[in-house]
Amino acid sequence: ERKWALWPIVPLHQAAVLFGPGGSAKSTLAVYFAVLVQGGIVAKGLRPTQTNVAYLDWETDEDTVNDTCWGISHALNLATPVVPFYRRCYRPLDVEMEGLQELIADKHVGMVIVDSAMPAAGSTKDAKEQGGNLIPTLRALGVSSLIVAHVTKNPLGGASPYGDVFLTNLARHVVEIKATRVLGENALDLALFNPKTNMGPLRPPLAYRMRWDADGGIAVHDQDANQLEVVQDRQTVKQRLYALLQAQPRTIAELAAEVDPKAENEKGRKLQDSIAATLRKSPWAVNVGNDKQEAGRGSQGRWAIAAKEAELY
Repeated sequence: ERKWALWPIVPLHQAAVLFGPGGSAKSTLAVYFAVLVQGGIVAKGLRPTQTNVAYLDWETDEDTVNDTCWGISHALNLATPVVPFYRRCYRPLDVEMEGLQELIADKHVGMVIVDSAMPAAGSTKDAKEQGGNLIPTLRALGVSSLIVAHVTKNPLGGASPYGDVFLTNLARHVVEIKATRVLGENALDLALFNPKTNMGPLRPPLAYRMRWDADGGIAVHDQDANQLEVVQDRQTVKQRLYALLQAQPRTIAELAAEVDPKAENEKGRKLQDSIAATLRKSPWAVNVGNDKQEAGRGSQGRWAIAAKEAELY
């Protein structure tokens, strides 16, 4: 059985990467993860292996991190704020090692947060090479680690973290974050994708709403990832059908209306035929309508997930 420092984000005694664009609440989410692990708090489907956490900060300052810990602890209704051990870092990680090893030994630290990859690696001249040096250096600490990374340009399209080739290849688990501003609220909808892992199958997307309350609390609520447009945009038709049937049984016509509301007439009929063919070939799908009915375009028979344990991902 594979073990996790924080399931399903950070493998135990391994390195994970959390990357995304500026303004996507990466650092706040990393502090949230640190609070859960330090406090041994199970929340929002996240399960920690309790241990002391060190927050290695190249980005902000101790007051900012402490304020974030207070806001998160307040929203979790904790009597006492949970605050990881803090270290302000100015030099590359390999230069900071002696002091870090003392901190980890003295405070019995089992997990570190590195915020963020570029200054920790120590150079911007060759991001890929420097990013590749970061994880071997972290391994020497002998603890679980989460590296917060900014997005760099990917010549093949899509987003990738700073030091993308070496950093993602050496990390055992990679999480990409996408954030969408919630209109009318001081909140962000966060979608977490798992583009790479060495910890078994890729994980389905996770979704949270992070809200900054007037009383200073920073609340994190879980959501149905399949309802977020940013998740739907990255799903295949088969993944979208699976997500829709997870929510409730539906007819072919209902599924077509969800997959493409604008598909009408001949386009709509072809879409329904395509959906029917996909479901017939999918072992996780079952027609729960009248057995004498043929599942297909115009059929009133409903489709559902064949078994609770079935997973598309």
